[in-house]
Amino acid sequence: MENPSKARQYKPKDWLKWLIPVSLVVFVSAMSFFPAWIEQVYSVKIYPYIAQVQRAMTGWLPFSLGDIIYGVLTVWLLVKIFKTARAAIRKKITRKKTTQRALRLLRFFMWVYIIFNFVWGWNYHRKGLEYQLQLPIGKYHSSEVKQVLAEVVQRLNENRLVISTDTVLPSRSFSQFRLEAKKCFDSVAREFPFLSYSNVSVKKSIYSAAAQYFGFTGYYNPFSGEAQLRTQIPEVMKPFIICHEIGHQIGYAKEDEASFAGYLASAASRDPYFRYSVYLDLYISVRRTLRGVSFLEKDTSVGRVLAEYHQRLDTLVRYDQRKMREYFRKRQGYFSEEVSSVVLGVYEQYLRANAQAAGLKSYDDVISLLIAYRRKYGRI
Repeated sequence: MENPSKARQYKPKDWLKWLIPVSLVVFVSAMSFFPAWIEQVYSVKIYPYIAQVQRAMTGWLPFSLGDIIYGVLTVWLLVKIFKTARAAIRKKITRKKTTQRALRLLRFFMWVYIIFNFVWGWNYHRKGLEYQLQLPIGKYHSSEVKQVLAEVVQRLNENRLVISTDTVLPSRSFSQFRLEAKKCFDSVAREFPFLSYSNVSVKKSIYSAAAQYFGFTGYYNPFSGEAQLRTQIPEVMKPFIICHEIGHQIGYAKEDEASFAGYLASAASRDPYFRYSVYLDLYISVRRTLRGVSFLEKDTSVGRVLAEYHQRLDTLVRYDQRKMREYFRKRQGYFSEEVSSVVLGVYEQYLRANAQAAGLKSYDDVISLLIAYRRKYGRI
């Protein structure tokens, strides 16, 4: 029989270790059902100050603090898992200690979830750009998608010829891209003040070299407030990716909304390179959207239509697209495909868990916003 004097005495702080995080997890989860509060209070009045403080603290650093934090935490977690597994194999750990370690890890992830939502994650549940711009979102037909595709093709041709009549696009430094992206948001904020952006914090990803195995071109770190760019990609992709990630920074968590914020900023730019970059990305999305809508409408002519629009592209635009495809094809191997498929599968579930039921296809939902924007403003 256990000696009562030696039995562990539970103190209030032992219960608080669980009561506080569990209560906060319930609170955080419950608030996701109140998008009006999130939009009108959190996203507009609270989050901008959180984000500006984050960017003020990290923007001046010449390296990505968030990447370093991710790296340290990953190593720490792997070491903990390795030590626990080794102790279990050597039978130097009891079931009780294993349970305690598992519970501590669970509590750690609960705090991560809480902090994630407080500093950014609630933005997944806001009403967003559809509400702010009062866009007439609704069902659309292939005819509207074709109109958007025709205008995107026209913008691509116009901007490509303004940039250069040579096959070689001019190169830009990372600092030039970052500075011009800030100017893009300054321009669009004159018409839409809620897209204003200050305290620039856009960094080169430390993990750019390994990115080909994971499939990302950019990402946002909500814990440090930094936007990350994968530098080892075709130059022409970088302007829009940076603007997309800034879209996340200013509070648009959903991928389609971050892309649309990036589109509005890039399209408002005086720099044809930025305009060209965004229309290159939209061209891919609108083609996929047209295939999907045509399938639902049982339109078998979609292949011929897409081929016709592709032929309308200037030869320089087609050349740029071909070079981009070649770039990624050369860096795609069996191992990278396997790793990328696993990572994308995890990311798919992450998107679905954060109010994006379409998963990876949610990136193409930007076309729905674009069509609604065209309905209201008569232009793209």
